[in-house]
Amino acid sequence: MPHHNAVAERTTVHTLLTRWLPSAYYGWRMLTGVAIAQLVSWGVLYYGFSALMIPMHDSLQWDTVTLTGAYSLMLLSMGLAAFPFGRIIDRFGARWLMSACSLMAVLLVLAWSQVSAVWQFYAVMIGIGVACAGVLYDPAFAIVAVWFRRYRGRALALLTFWGALASVVFIPLTSWLTTQWGWRTALVILAVVLAVVTLPIHLIMVRRHPADVGDVPDGEAPRDEPVQSLQADTSVPAATAVRGRYFMVMTGIFALSTFVGVTLTTHAVPLLVAFDHAPTTASWVAALFGLMSLTGRVVVGPLVDRIALWRLLRILLGIQFVGLGILLLAGHALAGAVLYMVCVGIGVGTVTILRAAMLADAYGHAAYATIGGVQNVVFMLFRTIAPLGASLWISYWHGYRALLELLMGLVIVALCGVIWLVRLPHPRRNTAIGGAAAD
Repeated sequence: MPHHNAVAERTTVHTLLTRWLPSAYYGWRMLTGVAIAQLVSWGVLYYGFSALMIPMHDSLQWDTVTLTGAYSLMLLSMGLAAFPFGRIIDRFGARWLMSACSLMAVLLVLAWSQVSAVWQFYAVMIGIGVACAGVLYDPAFAIVAVWFRRYRGRALALLTFWGALASVVFIPLTSWLTTQWGWRTALVILAVVLAVVTLPIHLIMVRRHPADVGDVPDGEAPRDEPVQSLQADTSVPAATAVRGRYFMVMTGIFALSTFVGVTLTTHAVPLLVAFDHAPTTASWVAALFGLMSLTGRVVVGPLVDRIALWRLLRILLGIQFVGLGILLLAGHALAGAVLYMVCVGIGVGTVTILRAAMLADAYGHAAYATIGGVQNVVFMLFRTIAPLGASLWISYWHGYRALLELLMGLVIVALCGVIWLVRLPHPRRNTAIGGAAAD
């Protein structure tokens, strides 16, 4: 009897700790570390570039086209590396890939600090793109897919909150370092920060599966679901997934959202200036995007665990459409511009969580990274064509109002895609996710 009571007491304590103190589950501690690494990786490898463009232009006399061309190649190589890296993660886990890519990123940032020729800069940026594919969101999302089921929304909110915070921290930090010591020394300092923070986290904290630490996803099995069912989660093979209509429709929806988001962030200030706002006013209004994105992720993340994912997606796309409409109809007023940016920040900035959650919900964790890698190749194409395509559209139709009309049309198409998606059979449950019978 005393032994039975002791076991029951330990079980009760473990349950309470897991419920009220997320850190009691190793997955939360690991994810907190990975989220901090995301902050630094996004900040140094992705957002820091914008703060280094002018100093590099002044020092090396390279024009804007040359500098942004290298950045575009970085995005291209990141997209192309996503698929093979996804296969590696699904087969071996994220630990060693993230560790190797962190080391690679550190060495490449140091090499960046020493470039003196265009070909050197382009080679470094292509390499950084490959490293980004191994340390940014996609491998981290794969970790969430394996370690969390019921609390996946909260986990994604934690992860993406720190990722979104990177621009707020590292753009001014990089600018300050550059002002104090020059861009080359700034990059050396950032490389050291990258090494000190990310390498230990990825090498020491990341584990492949909860079973590696004697646990199950979320830290405990639900009362109505045996532990065995959590350990043997039903997953869809990658080859089957990418050939299905469900995958194609879902990828199309998020690809259109990617095009809209990249276009709006690239043209954020010029778009507001076109509605007669001063450049300084347009800049601080555009800065609201990051703040609203952070707010949206904090609010929407927990809802992922409680509300149907397709309903949340429909709401976020609707918020995007409303925001675009407000700018089109009332963009000349400051209040209209601010309300537009609030809607866009929440609607566009929070879709990232839903993309990861819907992918895991539809296909499970076993081939998550490979399937996500295929999606990323498509997204890479849309990210690449969005800035130039939007500029050509503006030039052809002579104004930003035409661009807003185009983007509103794309959001409507995406909303129609959601309507189609809910009528398709769910890949892991042979019923339509909207509740209707499957065809």
